[in-house]
Order: sequence, then C-alpha cells, then structure tokens
Amino acid sequence: MSEYVDPRGYINIGWLALMATCFVYNAWVIPFRYFFREYQNKDNIKIWFFFDYFVADLLYLLDILLFKYRVMYMEKGFWVKNKRKLVRNYVENGSFRYDLMALIPLDILYLKFGVECTLLRLPRILKMGDFMEFFRRLDASTSRLQYVLRLLKTVIYMLYLIHINACAYYAISFYEGVGSNRFVYDGKGSSYIRCFYFATKTATSIGKNQKPTNEMEILFMTCSWMMGVFFFSILVGNIRDILGTAMRNRNEYRRRLDAVSNYMQKFKVPKIVQDRVKLWMQYTWEQQKSFDENKVLSFLPTKMRTDLALQVHYKTLSKVKLFQDCDQGLLKELVVKLRPII
Repeated sequence: MSEYVDPRGYINIGWLALMATCFVYNAWVIPFRYFFREYQNKDNIKIWFFFDYFVADLLYLLDILLFKYRVMYMEKGFWVKNKRKLVRNYVENGSFRYDLMALIPLDILYLKFGVECTLLRLPRILKMGDFMEFFRRLDASTSRLQYVLRLLKTVIYMLYLIHINACAYYAISFYEGVGSNRFVYDGKGSSYIRCFYFATKTATSIGKNQKPTNEMEILFMTCSWMMGVFFFSILVGNIRDILGTAMRNRNEYRRRLDAVSNYMQKFKVPKIVQDRVKLWMQYTWEQQKSFDENKVLSFLPTKMRTDLALQVHYKTLSKVKLFQDCDQGLLKELVVKLRPII
C-alpha cells in the first residue's frame, strides 16, 4: 500500500466501496437475524460469524490501523503529507471516534443474552459515514455514471426502509402470536418474503391490507403509512431532480438544434449547408457537452484556466512546426486565445 492515499484516487474509492459493503451488510442483517431468528440456526451460525468477524469486523479494524491515517487532506491549498499531521487530523477532525465506537465489543454479552441477540452489534452501523463518502467520491470521479449512482443510492434507501418495516411487522406478529388473527403474519411460506411483501404494500400504500384489530396494530399501520408517505415523497422528489438534471443539458442541446434548424429552413438555406451545421453541432456536443468552452470554465481563476487549457491543447500546438521551439510562456499565452472552430 502507498505511504499516502489520495482521497480522490481509485485506491481510496475502492477501499470506501469495501467499507460501504460492510456497512450495508451490518445494517441489513443485524435486524434481520434478530427478528427472523429461524434464519440463524446451529447449521449456519458459523457462516454468519465468519462474515461478522473475519470479514466485516476485520476490515473495520484494518480501516483504523492501516488506511484512514494515510488519507491526505488539503491545508491552505496544498496536500498535507506529514504523517503526524495526518494522524492528528484523522483523530481530531476525521471519523476516528465513530470508527472506534463502531467496534465496541458488545458481542461479549452474547454469553449472557445468547447469539440470537444480534442487536448487540448495532454500533457497527456508525460506519454510515463511509457509505456516504463512497457515493460522494465516486460521484465526483465520474461524469457518465453519476445519475445511475444517485438512483442506486435512492433505491438502497427505499429498500432499507421496507426492510425495517418488514422486521417491525414480524415483531408484532411474533408478539401477538403468528396466525393469531387476520392482520398478523399467518406462518405460511417464507416469513421474510411474506413480511417484506406486506411492508412494501403498506409503505407504498398499494394493495389492500388486512385491517388492524387492536391498538398496537393500528399504531403500527399509522406509523407505517405516515413514514411511507413522508419518505417516498422525498424519494420521488429526489428521482425527479436526478432525472431532471440528467435531461437538462440534453434538452438544451435539442432546443438549440431546433432553433437553428427552424432558422435555416425559414431562410431556405441549402441542404448541404444545413447538414454541415447540424454535423458541427452534433460533433461539438458529443465531444464537450457544451457549445461554449469559455462559459463552462468562466468561474475558474485565470491561472487555473490557463493551466487547464495548456493540458488540453498542448499536444495540438506541439505538432505545429512553428511552435515546436517556442518558450512555454508563449504557449500559455496562445492556448488561452484558442477557440474551437470546425
């Protein structure tokens, strides 16, 4: 492993992906194994423990001991590579406290409450910060998959909400007695799949559920409906914003193309010229997703725009014999004057 880790690099993003996977595993299976206890038995307990301690917890520990204190941070515009400062920043300003609390060994209380009490592992979900950081870093590092990632995160939230609701429904069914009335789980088929199906119908307010028969069931249904309406309205709003943002630039391109096409048709421009104009617009859009580079980069400082333009256009200038022996300072002055012309 490198001595220092760039927070924007693929090494950090890959490690965050592992942490996010471990977080999702813990957040999902901790309530699942506690409420649906038939899915954890003496035949598979060793498999569950392997993933608990030799995968998830081991990676959590390695995250503290070997990785997090290597991640660089920005100070006064420069990347810090001093080991003491990196450790101090991780401990004082980073996620050290949450990472440490996530590994609190409450599991030792299994000796008193039994291995079925998996809620003792709830501190593991304190690693949610790494889950959020993974999507933020991956979103910033790619432009093609950013909308897919945002939709994926939204879908994960939605499924987890239904998952928790399914666990609560089974808990009420177990407390009142499975099959004791028409509202609770009747004990047929796979308990988790049946409860997940019930929770999906309740949270989305689709389908006709059985009417509650007592105050506890009425309270559960009321909370489920309110939580479903609240969260799903947020999720639908997020999906609308994501799709709207994804289509905004494309709609702008279509609007400009239609305007130019109407203009050329109005003044009876020859078809060969129309085809050339449309080809230029299509090529320019596919290459840079914009018709005006200067407008896209206008918010950057002049020095940064010059450096960026030099990186983009230097190879083109270096192929011109006239500029091959020129000073780099002259090239910097030239690149800021370049304009895309086809």
